[in-house]
Amino acid sequence: MSNKVKYNLKNVHAAKLTESVVDGVTSFSYDTPKAIPGAVSISLDAEGDSSPFYADGIVYFRTSSNNGYSGDLEMALIPEWFRTEILREKLDNKGVLVEKSDVTETEKFALLFEFDGDVKAIRHVLYNCSASRPSIESKTKEDTIEPGTETLSLTADPRSDGLVKSRTGDTTDKATYDGWYQTVYRGDASGHHQHGDVSGCPEGIRRALWRQDRERDCPNRRLLLPPGWRGRTAPTAQETTLVRGTAKIPLRVFSEP
Repeated sequence: MSNKVKYNLKNVHAAKLTESVVDGVTSFSYDTPKAIPGAVSISLDAEGDSSPFYADGIVYFRTSSNNGYSGDLEMALIPEWFRTEILREKLDNKGVLVEKSDVTETEKFALLFEFDGDVKAIRHVLYNCSASRPSIESKTKEDTIEPGTETLSLTADPRSDGLVKSRTGDTTDKATYDGWYQTVYRGDASGHHQHGDVSGCPEGIRRALWRQDRERDCPNRRLLLPPGWRGRTAPTAQETTLVRGTAKIPLRVFSEP
């Protein structure tokens, strides 16, 4: 059964992103997600341009770009671990958090969160987020105590491989759904979010890989291999292996479309 409505923000987590390049191949790894308690609200606007092409007196063709999202995450208090690990504030030997002007760039991270639904919560992950330094503000106590909040200004850019975000759907399997906050979800182990060129692969392999990508509802709709990788089909034609040097990644091959 599908959700009809969504409401409530909860279970906000962040996981530090590490990007590395080995032999021209970019890889991404994430720390174990850590909770950010006290979430109040999140508002992220889509970033990107729409470019129309006019012909025959009409908009004949239109292209649009996906530059990720930007906006704000409001919470009760920013956790100390987030300040040290992501905002790169220093905790000195007296237990004092120190902010210095020579820190010009904060750490990248994945942001995980969910909205309640009338049937099931919808879980999200944004893969390449950065946060700017929060403002400092508060006000005097009056007759009643009204807790203040802190706000992080966020940008969620596409990763260098084009991956922006994922979210659970109506048919997400139980293991993936239940383990959403244990590790950052990155699709299947074949790495079908990688970008590159499949022009060197035989046509049958390209079509089979595309079919696999479509079956798994990947946002890119095409399986694009990193530079230097190629597909090798087993004699039974039931399995394809991505090969680069001594590295091998087995793939299930669907019947060709």
